[in-house]
Amino acid sequence: PFRNPRAAIEEVRNVRQMGGAVSIFVRGMEWDMPVNHPTFFPIYEEIEGQNLAVAVHIGFGSPTINRMFEGLPGLSDELPFIPPRGRLLVSGLLIQYAFHGIVSAGLIEDFPKLRWVFLEAGSEWIIPAVRSAERSGHRRVRKHFEEGRLFASCEPDEDLLYLTRQFGEDWLVVASDLPHAD
Repeated sequence: PFRNPRAAIEEVRNVRQMGGAVSIFVRGMEWDMPVNHPTFFPIYEEIEGQNLAVAVHIGFGSPTINRMFEGLPGLSDELPFIPPRGRLLVSGLLIQYAFHGIVSAGLIEDFPKLRWVFLEAGSEWIIPAVRSAERSGHRRVRKHFEEGRLFASCEPDEDLLYLTRQFGEDWLVVASDLPHAD
């Protein structure tokens, strides 16, 4: 419950005590706030203290963005909970937005033991995102992948050979929050 950091911290503790958890789910934007909003820092501190990762997953976490698509005619009933014209946002742009926010705000340095994984948006976008961050003065981003602090899920149709040549193999994961229609 990211709207209530105290409740979120308690939930992180509960999940950890139950055992088996490896990460805490967050979307690229939670309740109209970017993931690098200071309100969330106590939650990240607890996640780090519990030796869990933050799993940034696709999904609408913004009522404002949801309202942008209200009243538009549907294109398909395939995913009725995602407005058809909003699928580009849910399919990766908010994940990329979160990545840039995490890097530019220095969250990787502020929480030195916290791991971040970006799920179900593919991984090919990471290469230009890292280059963009490096051009903006964030020189250690590539190193964070190599150190096991940043991960991304890959898709079967991606150029995995190219991706592994960039940062090695250990930063790629497979997302498996099944069942999926695919």
